[in-house]
Amino acid sequence: MVPIGGGGLISGILTAVKQKKPKVKVIGVEPETAHDTYLSLQHGKITSIPVTTTIADGLRTSHPGHITFPVVQKYLDDLVLVSEEEIRLAQKVVLERMKQLIEPSSAVTVAAAMSKKLGVQDKKVVCVLSGGNVDIRSLGSLTS
Repeated sequence: MVPIGGGGLISGILTAVKQKKPKVKVIGVEPETAHDTYLSLQHGKITSIPVTTTIADGLRTSHPGHITFPVVQKYLDDLVLVSEEEIRLAQKVVLERMKQLIEPSSAVTVAAAMSKKLGVQDKKVVCVLSGGNVDIRSLGSLTS
């Protein structure tokens, strides 16, 4: 599972994984409120969304990249959307249980795995944890 913002990270991962192991499923994850790639895939073309808010600010884009979207369109196996609450819970779980401080944009993959939306419970799952840029003032919201 890979976070999706503009598509750079996931298109690179898709290219590498699908060339080496084409049967490995790669699943993208976006916040529900920043779902421009999801909509673009549904429409079959790059689709823009209005400016939005999400705690996963690294994934807050108005549309997928023009260079990366065709790669995502060609190779992505699935895409799941996660809520703000699911992202917060995932970030908290990783901090409490793994002792890793990850940014909310990174926590979307863990949120997707925890949500059981894709039926991956009995599968080997890799969650790409792609960043640690955390506003220290936001940590208090994890305990509430």
